[in-house]
Amino acid sequence: MLPQVLALSGGIAAAAFAVGRYLQAERSRAEQERESLHAMTEELKHRNSQLQALYNVFSEITETLSLRYVVDATLREAMRLIGAQGVVLTLIRGDELVPVGSLTSAGKPIKGVPTQKVGEGLTGRTARRGRTLRIDDDNIDLLSEAQREQGVRSGIMVPLIVGARVVGLLSCWSVERDHFGDEDQRILEMMASQVATAVVAADTTESSERRAHHDPLTGLPNRLQLAEDLASELSSARLNGDRMVIAMLDIDHFKRLNDDYGHHVGDVTLQKTASVLQNCVRLEDRIYRYGGEEFVVIFDDASLAEAESLAERLRRAVETTPFTGTSMEPVGPVTISIGLAARPDHGSDVETLIDLADRAMYGAKEAGRNRVVLWSAEAESREPEDSAPPKPLRRRSPRARREAA
Repeated sequence: MLPQVLALSGGIAAAAFAVGRYLQAERSRAEQERESLHAMTEELKHRNSQLQALYNVFSEITETLSLRYVVDATLREAMRLIGAQGVVLTLIRGDELVPVGSLTSAGKPIKGVPTQKVGEGLTGRTARRGRTLRIDDDNIDLLSEAQREQGVRSGIMVPLIVGARVVGLLSCWSVERDHFGDEDQRILEMMASQVATAVVAADTTESSERRAHHDPLTGLPNRLQLAEDLASELSSARLNGDRMVIAMLDIDHFKRLNDDYGHHVGDVTLQKTASVLQNCVRLEDRIYRYGGEEFVVIFDDASLAEAESLAERLRRAVETTPFTGTSMEPVGPVTISIGLAARPDHGSDVETLIDLADRAMYGAKEAGRNRVVLWSAEAESREPEDSAPPKPLRRRSPRARREAA
């Protein structure tokens, strides 16, 4: 009897052990399925977040023709899309890839992003090929030494293509190894196709607007841009009571220079004069080509004494610059006459100040040219024809201008 009981007990124990193993296996499998389901759910949430970010950037960039806005939205949403630590957007200008925006995960621009020749360097070659390039452990040696020193371990570069033309490159970087996968590439390429079209539209619009607001000969902002600035930024400065000095500049004897050397030399003289002026003004100052051989310089937040010193610097710079003709023959001497009017010393309305500066410049011409003259009511009161109160933007006739030059 005892052997039978022992045998039965052993059978029950074996069965219990088997059932326990089975239940443990089932529990383990259920746990794995639960973890797999959780991972799948998280992946779906991540992809849903990517699609939402993709929708956001599509909505933002298709509703504006501002290049700055398109670039900012692209950088911000690209970082959200694939969790990059750094994003750079470059556009092709001529034969170069020019950076137009960059962003780090800290919300700051990346310093020192270089301009790259198309076909040269990692980004230049990627743009030339027009195909997405992913950087991971298999080809990390493609990274530059500087990138590796900065901790970059992976990257993905997606060309911006319109039709069959590459117009730029969207580059994303990470300090994590093998950070970007196939799905990241697919999402980023979808984004890049929309970004490319928006960037070209915005860039074309802004280039057209820039051409309309800039003088094609000298590259300076023109009178139209000055009028818009007067209505916005300069108007705000007036309301705030900021100091400002207006300088009206005119090249002396410019008609004689054109007659003696030809209009081509006259154009070159205008270009070189503009370049000299640009190199001499302060960063906060503004310079415009007002028309003909006239320029307007606005000295922001400058006292009369400071403005006179700055104007003298401009006058001396032009006077001491050698000008040459088409055969490198000396041209000149080339000099300028400058009139100044200041706010609040001479009034608060900028357009009126421009007219007063013009009157002062005319006085510089009459006094012998190649000098700086500050407008004063006393000086004008001695001349009966100019004794009436100044009117905004009262301009001399073309004939009077030619005679004064």
